[in-house]
Amino acid sequence: MGRILLVRRAIQPHYGKWSLPSGYVDRGEAVEKAAVREVWEETNLKIEINSLQGIYSGKGPVILAVYQASPTSGEPSVGSEVSEVGWFNLNSLPELPFPHDDRIISDFRTNLKI
Repeated sequence: MGRILLVRRAIQPHYGKWSLPSGYVDRGEAVEKAAVREVWEETNLKIEINSLQGIYSGKGPVILAVYQASPTSGEPSVGSEVSEVGWFNLNSLPELPFPHDDRIISDFRTNLKI
């Protein structure tokens, strides 16, 4: 069964809620490099990107590039923007706070053929 890495937010918006590791792309930074950097900053895990899961947008100004990735080294620990890091079974996820989260998880399940 599939598992997913989540972080408990230590910043607003949605302080205290579990969320996917995420962040912003710096000017001049490749999107894939930003994904690797953001996961490292939030979880202390080095990752290898396996594939682009999809591009997500909605009513707001944010456009998300979501990657499926695998950890290659490191032990999960918290960064400055998170208070906990944990692996969750896809059948027992906590409530996720952002409008796009349900679609991302649904697509992840589809990709895993769950």
